[in-house]
Amino acid sequence: MLEAPARPVAQLLPIGQEDAEPRGVEVNPFRLPILLFILACLTTCMLHGWVYSVSLMSILLAHELGHYLQTLRYRVPASPPMFIPIPFGFGTMGAVIVQRGNTPNRRALFDIGVSGPLAGLALAIPLLIWSVSYGKIVAVPPDAILYGDPLLVKFLIWWFHGPQPVGHEMTFDGNGVLYASWVGLLITAINLMPFGQLDGGHVLYCLIGRGQHRAAEVLFRLVLATLFFYGLFVSWMPVVSWMLMLLLITRMGLWHPPTIDDSIQLDLKRKLIGWLTMASLVLLFVPVPIRFVEGSPAPAGKAVQQAPL
Repeated sequence: MLEAPARPVAQLLPIGQEDAEPRGVEVNPFRLPILLFILACLTTCMLHGWVYSVSLMSILLAHELGHYLQTLRYRVPASPPMFIPIPFGFGTMGAVIVQRGNTPNRRALFDIGVSGPLAGLALAIPLLIWSVSYGKIVAVPPDAILYGDPLLVKFLIWWFHGPQPVGHEMTFDGNGVLYASWVGLLITAINLMPFGQLDGGHVLYCLIGRGQHRAAEVLFRLVLATLFFYGLFVSWMPVVSWMLMLLLITRMGLWHPPTIDDSIQLDLKRKLIGWLTMASLVLLFVPVPIRFVEGSPAPAGKAVQQAPL
């Protein structure tokens, strides 16, 4: 039996024209996403072990499926999640979903935007609680790489282990689930920044409409000023990483584009979920994610999983 040819990815038709004659060569839209997912699993596993890989990729997959399933629900043309494997650092830079065309309205945009962070956190937070509960507090060695603690992590360490002695930190060594949870929180926090096409930009635009444009501009200038003074009086090392991130954000745009019908407002339940999600950024964000112990050289090639948190 002959099968009907699949519609090419580059020629997806607008909603309502599904019966139009497809053109072009047959393309499987899941082939590249699956390949990239496998590569990201391999890079994370080779760099930090299979426990880290399974934990982190599960968190990131939950996040991206939260977005993708909502695009299917609202019939918004979008690609499957495409992971970005890298052979260093965390082993992956997360994933992206390429959406084609504007979202129908603010309710649809809200559900698509907020479902990713909530789905990822629904898995990351239980893993974080479990891994902190059996984590070990160790003395900081002289050549350590220190990982900044978000407020949520600080609270959990205090809850399970009490106040930490001076010069001691919780270690990632032998605790790949904790390391993966920390990375998952960091990626979620970056995504919740209220700029452009980031998840936080989606949610804030749905909450306050075009007021997001002004809020993004003010926050962006505040962040730039903070980075300048931090580099001037403390250290330029973390500033470089954030400047690269901000440069990428400006390339994408600070302003969120309008939906097809901006007149549809969010109901009270969505507003509460939206503001609570944006407020969670306070618990998840860490200004200086990684730094070296003062006076110690950066240990080239040292496995970050062996460094304290």
